[in-house]
Amino acid sequence: MDRSLGARLTRHPVIATLYGVEQIDAFIDSEAEVSIVANVELRKLQPVIATLTKAGKYVIVNIDSCEGLSQDKGGVEYLADIGVTSLVSTRVATIQRANRAGMVTMQKVFVTDRSTWPRSVKALEQSDPNLVQLMPAPMLSHLPEADRKALPPIVTSGFVCNQDDIRSAIAHGAVAISTSDRTLWHLQTAMLKGDAPRAKSRAATSATASASASKVAAATSFPASPAAFSTAASLSTPSPSSSSTSSRRTR
Repeated sequence: MDRSLGARLTRHPVIATLYGVEQIDAFIDSEAEVSIVANVELRKLQPVIATLTKAGKYVIVNIDSCEGLSQDKGGVEYLADIGVTSLVSTRVATIQRANRAGMVTMQKVFVTDRSTWPRSVKALEQSDPNLVQLMPAPMLSHLPEADRKALPPIVTSGFVCNQDDIRSAIAHGAVAISTSDRTLWHLQTAMLKGDAPRAKSRAATSATASASASKVAAATSFPASPAAFSTAASLSTPSPSSSSTSSRRTR
């Protein structure tokens, strides 16, 4: 079985957000293959990572929310030492450090209205993450299509309440959603992506799944290759005629 992040999210595009250690057993028993571990104090983090890894789950650590874990170079190196391969943070500097350490990175951005979106694009341009966690999820449908395509693969979060919310996110270009609602962790993939009784619908569903897998694989594969955020920035703000282009590291 393919254990890559892209393959896992294709099989089940729901990322389980675990707040503390109480939900570990529920996640292990669920259909979801990927988790975000948050609010776990430092002394308990290593055994949590070991338990989830042994169970065959993919772990993304929210470095901002684990008590006792710093966001500096030492914190990133500690995570690497205990077997963490991926982290999420709101901080540009932390994402940059994790990039240099060879981790799969996801930057969390909060979009409250159109005026905050250009700042988010600028932060992503600086941090160069592999994935973007967009909050709240309903904002995704309000972003121009060109902006969505210019960004790294998008994971939506916040106000994801049911199957329809998941389907809407995927229809608008998200590769996954993240939620702490354990009932959504147990949903079958066919229910999340829509049951397709006709051959044409099955083909379309398969094509969408393959595209999502390819997008995540490209964003989390080595070696690095250049890509630009300038499209999203220029669509979101009145930019100068000569804009600088930054490269986004792809893994």
